[in-house]
Amino acid sequence: MLPTDFAIVVGMEGHHVAVAVSGRLDAETATRVRDVIVGILRTGHRHLVVDLPTAGSIDSRGLQILVQALRRCRSQGGELTFRFAAA
Repeated sequence: MLPTDFAIVVGMEGHHVAVAVSGRLDAETATRVRDVIVGILRTGHRHLVVDLPTAGSIDSRGLQILVQALRRCRSQGGELTFRFAAA
């Protein structure tokens, strides 16, 4: 079961798909983030922004998932941007 303070919100931001993550990004929740990003890439979107300003903390598994997502996006000719502070 995911923590009650964890959430993923997906929306469009211009030509980019924005994925906002709140709560801890750790071994328990990182898999869910990966699944969302992989699902977005499978639909053909190649330009993503991952918003993390309200992520409580990110552990090594969370970082690993983010790096894998970045590599996957780039290998498909896209770009993935991380945003750690509100724009």
